[in-house]
Amino acid sequence: MKIYSYLIPEISKISFVTLKRDIKGKGNIQLNKNISLPLIMDADVNIRNIIEGILYYFALVKDIDDREYYIDIIKNIDKEIGGVKLIPVGYSKNDTKKAMILALGLINANYYDVNSFIVAGEMANVLNKELDDENYINIATDIFRTGLELYDNWIFYYHLGYLYYNQEEYIKSVEYFEFALSKSPNEDYIEELHSLISMSNAKTDYNKAYNLYEKGQYIDASILFEGLTKEYGEWYNLFLLLAEVYIQMGENDKAIISLERCLALKKPSKELFLKLGFLYLNDAMFQKAHDLYDRANEMYPDNSDILTDYSIASYYTKNTDKAINLINKSIEINPDDDISHKWKEFYLKTKLLREI
Repeated sequence: MKIYSYLIPEISKISFVTLKRDIKGKGNIQLNKNISLPLIMDADVNIRNIIEGILYYFALVKDIDDREYYIDIIKNIDKEIGGVKLIPVGYSKNDTKKAMILALGLINANYYDVNSFIVAGEMANVLNKELDDENYINIATDIFRTGLELYDNWIFYYHLGYLYYNQEEYIKSVEYFEFALSKSPNEDYIEELHSLISMSNAKTDYNKAYNLYEKGQYIDASILFEGLTKEYGEWYNLFLLLAEVYIQMGENDKAIISLERCLALKKPSKELFLKLGFLYLNDAMFQKAHDLYDRANEMYPDNSDILTDYSIASYYTKNTDKAINLINKSIEINPDDDISHKWKEFYLKTKLLREI
């Protein structure tokens, strides 16, 4: 029986009620007087709430004096009424932590089935995502591993693979996804498992390429990244980092193609506009730069860096007045930017020379 220390504070939600007389229910259901029954705080005394209180108690307390008596209550109620093992499922959509604890109670009472481990592990994983608390990842991993030891069922390989995938441990995730496939999973999951294996391998290659990029091995990094683009044409970060590699290699034309791909994949960031715009300006693609910064200015009208570059593009598309207006706005937003002041000085001198 495993008690997770991180959950022990939940014991404060349990209170106890002592019956003043024996209660005989349907069939073998027997509740004895003078025995304390655990209840979740403020719950009414009824059969379902008694079961939930016992399961909470088993999930959070290791040494229980009346353990066998409580287990008999669970078994007898389930035999006569049924549905005890389904109780955690009923809370899985609206009370994640309660669903997890109730499922752990079934496990610790040795009154579990495969679904008890699945519900407990899935709810722990949901809590990790909701609360960004890695303690729940550790709990989920332990639950699924215990279920795997007991059942050797494909579903536990699947869930463990997903946990490792979400922690970016892609080599481990592939191992578990492949084990899941080898255990004859439900047909509905086969395509998903193949897709997860493929994506895990791709992310492994991505990480390898990134490490090569960090080490300055740009050619080797580009080869790996380029291989991934053939299958993953919607992977934003892949194209963004590939562009950085190309820039370091001095292949601006390829970097531009990658950044244009990023531009099409999702709402562009200020940084993406500036990076692509700089390459356009650097390669004397002034009209493209102007059109790009026109779009950027609509999305980020108060960004001084965009305004400065927009003014440069305007100047080189033969609109000096517009360039001066834009640089003035940039300086108004960021008066300490020396580059903007130098460009303004340049524009004014140029305009004056043209007017002479």
